[in-house]
Amino acid sequence: RPDPPVSLQVVEVGGRTVQLSWLRGFDGNSPLLGYLAQYQLLGSLNKDDWISAKIVNISLDSVKVSQNR
Repeated sequence: RPDPPVSLQVVEVGGRTVQLSWLRGFDGNSPLLGYLAQYQLLGSLNKDDWISAKIVNISLDSVKVSQNR
């Protein structure tokens, strides 16, 4: 099982876009096929309560892979 990404950072925020950066965690000795990004609306329930909050899955228009760590 792969580890989650680490060092998540918001690089740039636009009117309807956001650019994120993270470091890939251990891949579990299998190639990663992709990532699933989710967000919840600000003020929707407790920030730690992802089970009952309204969660939105988003598609990634582009992913740039950097080998720098």
